[in-house]
Amino acid sequence: MDENMIQNVEHAIPWLLEPIISPTSIITTVTVFVGLLFMLGLRSGIGFEGLFDTLHIYWVSNKIRKTKELFQTKSQIQKQTDWVEQWEYLDEQREFLRQRDYFLRETFLDYAAKDKLEELEELDNYGPKLWEDKLADSRARLWLNEQKRIDLARSRPEGPKIRSWVVESDRIKRMVSKIGLPRYLAQERFVKPCRENDGCCTRDCGCCSKPRDVSSSGEVFYAHCTSLCLCCIRRRGFVRLVPPQRNIPGFVRLTDEDSIAREARKYLPESPAVQRTGEGEDLCLPGTGGRL
Repeated sequence: MDENMIQNVEHAIPWLLEPIISPTSIITTVTVFVGLLFMLGLRSGIGFEGLFDTLHIYWVSNKIRKTKELFQTKSQIQKQTDWVEQWEYLDEQREFLRQRDYFLRETFLDYAAKDKLEELEELDNYGPKLWEDKLADSRARLWLNEQKRIDLARSRPEGPKIRSWVVESDRIKRMVSKIGLPRYLAQERFVKPCRENDGCCTRDCGCCSKPRDVSSSGEVFYAHCTSLCLCCIRRRGFVRLVPPQRNIPGFVRLTDEDSIAREARKYLPESPAVQRTGEGEDLCLPGTGGRL
């Protein structure tokens, strides 16, 4: 290829590219792309919001949802906000109760192995006095939390704010499924609150990156520290029963002791939850310390 031919090619390239990048061609391309998206949306039966979610173009679908929120009443938005807050509260409460349950079980077994059960009486002064009852009470609280979650899931309102929360939750689930929960919890935004509250992230014990417990269904439990992390309790030497009045993720007050039976009654069958045993005694929900 001689020098004149090279010069001709160099002059020809801008001329060839000009119609491709012209404003008219850009508008045409965008119009065709939007048209294809519209046709795809019609064929699949979903709107633009769901279509962009399917394509994982979330910044567009989120803007669509934000725009839709402008056309909702304050009461509609508030209802969705309240639902999300209730769900996230139950999530935090479940983590707290799981760590409390693990603390109670492991402490009971530890003291029983050392034949020092009589020393347990003053260690935890919340709920039933007898530790056998405390363990049953702990399971009842976890059961009640799960029933509330099921009940709340059934009453989930519809709206753009809820859909944004659902989409974000699904994205987190996919990320956790891809990288694993330990790596997900190792992000600084989760580590920082634990470290600031003097949790296990300040030490080399690794409690926040390894399984804390396994449920009866085989679910492996990972979490950052709450005030009833067993490792933290052993380190500081006492049990902090009431969380401080600070906005620390994972610190949730326990349900009032005298309300657990009343709340549980809502989720029990209407057939008598309290039945006569035939010996003049009543059956009751374990851990409630009395009749329902």
